Amino acid sequence: MLERGGARPSGLLLAGALGLTLYIIVHASLMPFTGWRVPETLSWQFLTRSYQTGADLYLNIAVYVPFGFLAAELLRENGWRHPFRIAVIAAGLLSFSLEAAQLFLPGRVTAWHDWGANMLGALLGALLAMSSQGQRVCRQVQALRARWLAAPVQAELGALLVLVWLIAQSNPAIPFFEAGHLVSDLVSGGKPESDGPWALVPLVVAIALNVCGFVLFVGVWISPRIFAGVPVLIILATGLLLKFFAAGLLLKAMLLESWFGPASVLGLIAGYFLGLVLLGARDRTRLFLSLLLIFAGGLMARMAGTDEGFHAMLRLFDWPHGQLGTFASVTRALNTLWPIAAFLYLAALFVSGWGLQPKR
Repeated sequence: MLERGGARPSGLLLAGALGLTLYIIVHASLMPFTGWRVPETLSWQFLTRSYQTGADLYLNIAVYVPFGFLAAELLRENGWRHPFRIAVIAAGLLSFSLEAAQLFLPGRVTAWHDWGANMLGALLGALLAMSSQGQRVCRQVQALRARWLAAPVQAELGALLVLVWLIAQSNPAIPFFEAGHLVSDLVSGGKPESDGPWALVPLVVAIALNVCGFVLFVGVWISPRIFAGVPVLIILATGLLLKFFAAGLLLKAMLLESWFGPASVLGLIAGYFLGLVLLGARDRTRLFLSLLLIFAGGLMARMAGTDEGFHAMLRLFDWPHGQLGTFASVTRALNTLWPIAAFLYLAALFVSGWGLQPKR
């Protein structure tokens, strides 16, 4: 649908990925965003804390590695001098500001230990970006972008939205194109409201329409030289593998069987093949159908209640570490924002006709 361009990508992919990383860091650092107050004493903890766990330390390092890498690479591509230093300093200022802001949040602890771990992560990420291995990875990403994406920057926006969707799929309590099935089961005690195969029909149809809208969405920004069914299958398989891995790692054992039931399988298959058929429609028709189905799917998820409450979602997990609430909150927010962002993206394309190929 969008015209294909040259091999040199714009900086939108890097800037968008950096913005997404920044959003995750800020959200994870300042959640729950409520209860702000002026503390009695404005003091930071020492470099070590008695309740500091290895998981906390590794997470504080790991979350800043992508920030350091993306910031250094973006600065380097745009011709900035000393991109390594600037990226590390920017990460340090960001971490310091967020740690200071945590002084005003009840339940959050401000510590130099966390700031040091964040700085180490950013340093490692920036070093990787400047290394020959990091540059090789960047060139490979550029080659994939030139081959798989259409030319205008709108194609890169579409790819970034898929990245947001994939990150949200790492939360196994967020169903795969479904509307609140897991949490609903938990709240109702695991008892279906009705028996028989006909009870699955509405759920199968809902999942199929969501998947079909997703197939058409990918078809909007994928290169015309690539059959859209292939990248869609890769993306769906990647999201499904993320779900399977996370479900086995995080979910309670009693929920593993109900996580991916027959309705999900039938809806996924039906929606994929229906999307392949509709990919043969005219560009504007495909764009309109994708817009309609993404909107309907997001609305249906909200009406059905993707989660009956944050605490209800947390009860689905079996994970002993304290980062679970942060992980669930970030992925839940991204899952909520994705259909809204995708709808606005498709609406802008439809109204303005950006990148639509003229018919021969």
